[in-house]
Amino acid sequence: MFSCFVVLVACVSGTSNRPPNAQNPPSQAALTSLGYYDVVEFGLNAARDQGFSPADLEKVESIGVNMWRVRFGLVPKESGKVLEVDIDGTNRRLLRMQALDKLGIAAGLNPITPDGG
Repeated sequence: MFSCFVVLVACVSGTSNRPPNAQNPPSQAALTSLGYYDVVEFGLNAARDQGFSPADLEKVESIGVNMWRVRFGLVPKESGKVLEVDIDGTNRRLLRMQALDKLGIAAGLNPITPDGG
């Protein structure tokens, strides 16, 4: 009986293939109620509509009540440039889009806003 318990504990406490700095994904309830996937898709489409080539989804963070900042790496990946897209999740509206260099400094482009600013 004791040996079965040891085997069971060993199986349950096995090692993980996740990298040490990996973030836990949001819970299923949060994904559904906050429109996480819709916000990411909206940001990706808005970036492409403005002529950007997003490479990787780097980060999604809440910046207010149902307001989001989505960060994409830009092609070529070696450039270190990223694109931040701020989205009003309630109204599905682009608030701001800004290309940044690897230090977080504006990469030569003014922010893109819906009013053309």
